[in-house]
Formats: sequence, structure tokens, C-alpha cells
Amino acid sequence: MVAPSREAELLTRVKVFKLWFNYYIDLDHTNLLIPRFIVPKVVDEDGTILDVRCVWDCKINGHNATLFAPSFMLPTALDAEDQVVQWLPMTVSEYLQQGSPEIDYTHLVNTFIKSTQGDIDVGQHFNNFRIHPTDQHTLGLRFTHTNNSEGAVEKEVWMRFNCCPFGNKCSPYMCCQGESRIIEICKGDQLDKTNEFQYSAVHLNLPFDSGYAPSLPRVLLL
Repeated sequence: MVAPSREAELLTRVKVFKLWFNYYIDLDHTNLLIPRFIVPKVVDEDGTILDVRCVWDCKINGHNATLFAPSFMLPTALDAEDQVVQWLPMTVSEYLQQGSPEIDYTHLVNTFIKSTQGDIDVGQHFNNFRIHPTDQHTLGLRFTHTNNSEGAVEKEVWMRFNCCPFGNKCSPYMCCQGESRIIEICKGDQLDKTNEFQYSAVHLNLPFDSGYAPSLPRVLLL
């Protein structure tokens, strides 16, 4: 799609160049191009676009129609509201075994066990996971050699992704599955009692279960 301005187009080309610089794309045979469009991220008061998000549209070229991925729900503001950190006068395991009883918070603060939660944000997440070489020919993109001389004809070459691109239908599911496996490996041997991440049971904390605790994760390793 046509960029809203020359400045926006040049900013997008910088994004594409970074893909090449990071070895996420290769100069190789391709027979299907992924169109891209621009979403402005930072706009100056005079309307000048200062930063953009480059979106790869694998739907418009029909590529996503050839792929399958299980439904994938993204988090919403309600998830953050539900995941309120809870103070307990006992371990999480004991709390769940007792059916998530109501807690009396009139006791002193130092009588509670305070749990914490964290968030994992992986930079350039999808680009960390490779696509099989036999499938890379369907993930082509245009790489433009910029020439700002007046009346110059800019040379274009076709390159292709060697990793999961943003905009690919199955990228979120595949990459989150891969990330989960990597984290599981990093946590080490679950049977080693000296391991900080050791656990002996898996508890499903699901809505509509008797004793469901909305302030705790859906799956807990205890």
C-alpha cells in the first residue's frame, strides 16, 4: 500500500533494513509477496510522522487462508483486573486444597504470605522462531534501495522471511508454544527438590469450578 508520506515510507524502509541487519530476511527465491502497510506511532504537532509500525498483511495476498492455527485469545484489561496479587495466611497449595476459603484481612500484615507475579516481554518475539526452508518461498517482501536524487528510479529486490513474520496467521500460536517449551526447559528438573522451580502437582484453577480463585492463575504448579 502507498505510504501516507515520503517520510513515513523512509521510516518503514529503515524497519525493513533492520530485519536484514538482524538476519531475519534473506536474498533468495520467492514466489509470493507479503504486502505491507504503515500505522503511524508518533506524529508531530505539524502532522509529520516521526515513527511508524510496519504491518505485514498475510491475509490480503491469500497466504493466511492456506494456514491453520487454534483460536488464540489476547489478554484484555479484565485479565489484569482478575490477576490481582493475593495475600494468603497459608501457602497457595494449602489455600487451594481447602477450596479457596474466604480470607480475613483484619489480621496483621506480617501474618500473610505475599505472592508476586511477573510479565515476560520478548523483544521481536515472532522473529526469534525460524520457518522451515521449504516454506520460506511464500514469505517474500520488497526491499527498496533508497535514492533521494530528483527523478531517480529506485531499485527493488525481492527477499524473504526466514522466521515467523508479524501478520502470519499461525505466528502467535506457534511462537507462544515455542516460548512455553523454552521456559519449561530453563526451569530445569521438576523432580529436583533443590530446584527453585520444583513442583509435584498441577492444579487447574478454572472458572465455574467450586473453589475457583479468580485472583490466581488458571494453571498452577504446586
